[in-house]
Amino acid sequence: MAATQPPRGTWKPEPQPEFAMQSAIKASSLSRVLATLSKFRFALEKPAGNGLTPLAQAAQLGHAEIVKALLERGALANAVDKVSQTPLMHAAQNGHTEAVRVLIPVSDAEKVNEYRKNALMLALENKHADCVRLLAPGRDLRQESAHKETPLSCAGRSMACVRALIETASEPIDWRCGAPYGLSALSEAAAAQDLEALAFLIPFSTDGSKGADLRMGWAMRAAIAKQKLASLEMLAQVAPEKAFGPAAQTATEVEHTPLNFAISVAGGRDFSAARILAPKSRSFFWLETGRNEECAIELALSDAWRKTPSGIKPELSLAVWLAQWAAGQGFPDFQKEMDRIFEHLARADVYTASEWSRADVLAQWVSEGALRRALDTSTGRQGRMGPSTPHMDARLEAFALKEAVQEAGASLDTELSEELIAKKNAQSVESSALGAARKSAGRL
Repeated sequence: MAATQPPRGTWKPEPQPEFAMQSAIKASSLSRVLATLSKFRFALEKPAGNGLTPLAQAAQLGHAEIVKALLERGALANAVDKVSQTPLMHAAQNGHTEAVRVLIPVSDAEKVNEYRKNALMLALENKHADCVRLLAPGRDLRQESAHKETPLSCAGRSMACVRALIETASEPIDWRCGAPYGLSALSEAAAAQDLEALAFLIPFSTDGSKGADLRMGWAMRAAIAKQKLASLEMLAQVAPEKAFGPAAQTATEVEHTPLNFAISVAGGRDFSAARILAPKSRSFFWLETGRNEECAIELALSDAWRKTPSGIKPELSLAVWLAQWAAGQGFPDFQKEMDRIFEHLARADVYTASEWSRADVLAQWVSEGALRRALDTSTGRQGRMGPSTPHMDARLEAFALKEAVQEAGASLDTELSEELIAKKNAQSVESSALGAARKSAGRL
């Protein structure tokens, strides 16, 4: 038997008070909110589609009068949403001072969200200084979030927040503290490029205290990562020498020097950070750091190759600039280091020597001895660097290296020249690799 249908015109959709409440709060209409509550009492705690209760929505939007009215009618001040945020956290995160003022007496300000951030930390990381003044009294300024941030480190993003913490602190603040591997108020100020906060915080990391050089080093890395050159220049002017060396990333891992980190971030294209850091990095210029164990010039060359494996492009210019700078510094081991870099890259098959020879400035500093040793390696003879790698095309490498030796102004003795010519002529049919090398050499 067919189901009985309701008479036409009598069907009505089920009421959805949460949407009516959400619309009233968005419109900042206290009268509509109260009207909805009088009709649907259960709407007080019913979350909308975004997972927020009416109180959390009102706090997020900063409607302090609605927040007060909902609290008076029994709304739960510490109810949490999908990410464990309370209404107080929403108000603080969005900088709604009056809503924060209303919520503080009835809220648990120590509660944290799923990222272990409390209302104070959310206000600090979003630079809401007026909210910070209300929330800071009595809070632990060294409490860590899931990402090792603290209220003190977050404060560095804004001088206004630094002042707010100072004004409300019951005792002097030690701005030297921070997470063991990088995060501090100084690094946050550098990343935000708040130069006033940076100028205030720098003296706490140039006083010779324990870990001062590490804080300065990590602050420079933070400025480099965010490409904040004004911050980097201010830090580099006053940083102690050790700050330009490698820093511990974890208990067992060593990070690049600031100069090498700048080269890695720039990808071989931008000289700006390198120009600031190179003059201060003399003691660590040839130091091999990071997972790839490459010094500054070698790192720039490798990054250029990784980004343009089909050939040398303008990215090589940073390596050339670094070599020019280093050549003018009078390093006693300059020639030795340049030879080492060339041999390393030739053995790793990163560049063929003909590609090296396209960068005249680099090629002129590579000694004939280094070219010969690299040649020994690439042609399969047992040179100082060991045997060639299996995937190398010996004839191609011999041809390319011979061209590089000649272009670099070095000379080959008769015996070695004849050996190379014999190897080349012994190939009855020219391989595609050798043909590509000939064409490449013809364009040099």
